[in-house]
Amino acid sequence: MLIDSGTPISILPEDFFHRLLEQVRKKVALEPMPFDPSLGYQLCYRTPTNLKGPTLVAHFEGADVLLTPTQIFIPVQYGIFCFAFTSSFSNEYGTYGSYVQSNYLIGFDLEKQVVSFKATDCTNLQDAPRVLPNFLSSPMYLFLLLVIFTKLIFLSLHCMN
Repeated sequence: MLIDSGTPISILPEDFFHRLLEQVRKKVALEPMPFDPSLGYQLCYRTPTNLKGPTLVAHFEGADVLLTPTQIFIPVQYGIFCFAFTSSFSNEYGTYGSYVQSNYLIGFDLEKQVVSFKATDCTNLQDAPRVLPNFLSSPMYLFLLLVIFTKLIFLSLHCMN
């Protein structure tokens, strides 16, 4: 699975996507919208606020990441929420997109080859660790930043609403 903050929706291997799509349809009490050319072929629901369920769990080696409806369904128009996943049209690999990364701090430690996930309320970031200091013009902080990049340890904050 490729983790990509530049790809909004998650792309899943075709067989897995269709099985997941069917399970989501069964779990959502609302009637899916009929095909709408402006939305394309995707699972969408008409509701004034985001759906109440279901939740999903993304299973990674060593981590289970809970995905809530705000990460699973995205507002595409006022009152319309669509499933934030699509098919890769192959069964090779997938992409973990930016919508499912929201409200998580995602750490990348390339030296140890570890990716970590920490649930975070992105509307309240004063408690989150700071990646960069407020005053970047200080030579000491620029040197520290250079050392961090040299050691290839990256911490990426993916908080989007």
